[in-house]
Amino acid sequence: MRIMLVDDDARMRQALTRLLYLAGFDSVEEAGDGLEALERLADGGHVDLIITDCAMPRLDGVGFVSALRGRGDRTPVIMVSGEHDPDLVIRAIRAGVNNYVAKPIHARGLVEKIWETVGVSGAVAM
Repeated sequence: MRIMLVDDDARMRQALTRLLYLAGFDSVEEAGDGLEALERLADGGHVDLIITDCAMPRLDGVGFVSALRGRGDRTPVIMVSGEHDPDLVIRAIRAGVNNYVAKPIHARGLVEKIWETVGVSGAVAM
């Protein structure tokens, strides 16, 4: 499964990339914000799942997902946020987010959300 991580925090991207490789995922791409992710995807990049942070400069997670859906891209998206604002969750869902994970991120919980989002049950190996 090819996963794209979209987060402006390089350390968070590196940590999540390591976590995903340890969980058995074999292909992880990274983007520093929503604009970079849109560019990579427009250049022919295909991924099976996107995990995006919410708060980012240039183009935040909600704006990124809105633009992605506006292009007709239906790639499943999990949004990660440290904010526990119900209005943000509603905006994210309206934008087209498939699932939502609150920070702090727990490895097993994230992997469960990934499998849940792509429609695979009972696949957690951590």
